[in-house]
Amino acid sequence: MKQSVSVVGAAAIGDYIFRLDKLPEKGEIVPLNWFSMDLEPGGCAPNNAAGIAAHGIVEPVLFYPVGSDFSQTKILERWLAAGINCSRLTRVPDVPSGRAWVYMQNDGTTMCFAYAGAADAALAGDPGELSEIVVIAPVLNHFTKSYLQAAIQQNKTTVVTGIGSENVLPYLGQIDVLIVNEYEATLLVKFLGLSNPAEILKSNQNLRLYVTRGSKGSVVYMRDETVEIPIVKEDYRVDSTGAGDAYCSGIVSAMVMGKDATTAAYYGATNASFVLENVGGQTNLPSWRRLEERLHSQFGYSF
Repeated sequence: MKQSVSVVGAAAIGDYIFRLDKLPEKGEIVPLNWFSMDLEPGGCAPNNAAGIAAHGIVEPVLFYPVGSDFSQTKILERWLAAGINCSRLTRVPDVPSGRAWVYMQNDGTTMCFAYAGAADAALAGDPGELSEIVVIAPVLNHFTKSYLQAAIQQNKTTVVTGIGSENVLPYLGQIDVLIVNEYEATLLVKFLGLSNPAEILKSNQNLRLYVTRGSKGSVVYMRDETVEIPIVKEDYRVDSTGAGDAYCSGIVSAMVMGKDATTAAYYGATNASFVLENVGGQTNLPSWRRLEERLHSQFGYSF
């Protein structure tokens, strides 16, 4: 039986994506260049699960709230086709599923409006025995927090991604990996009264902290070392939706394969480069072989 990874989240099941030359100022009306007619499968945790499944190394088990409209959206069929184990979905009656409206400039800058729906209404069930690696994304609410606490109690390797709120602060000394973007890292530094992300590890020495910085690449903060990771060039850029989630799923699969923290970041950056080449966070996801081929072609040595 294939090893599994538990992926836990509580947010949207999909995105409506809009592209425009520039985001509006207050009161401004701007024209749209393109928009998705259909709900694109999305949500940070499902994006992570799809990315892990594409690598073909482990089976992602998705713990996620869905609403009363879920069967009509046809999202389940697409998650299953992607290789996601959906046996642990939490179905919430009488409340629609969460979804998001994402407005994106040509440079990738986005504005997002989200409806939580079932994500806020769901109650966590009995977590049972979680996988050896547990991924929590992108919020800490009553649903995801229950699974995070269970993962810590069961001494699982715990990855938290996309959460820069004060809610994560009590867990920094108990989780293994934190993956955030530059803005989220700035919030954490401010909440903790520190001057830079590296100082977070002074009180949490076993934590591995990854900070993504868009076109500037990413940074890995470890107990004794800070390493800057360059971007991996995509063949062409269409849409940046889900790139951060692909960075995380690349890291998780690399962890399963026994890669060290720095090498895992290269896999994450490479994985993200594929997602930039198509619309949505669950499209153009590479197999492990394709991922390694691009990684080796751009850096010229074996990982």
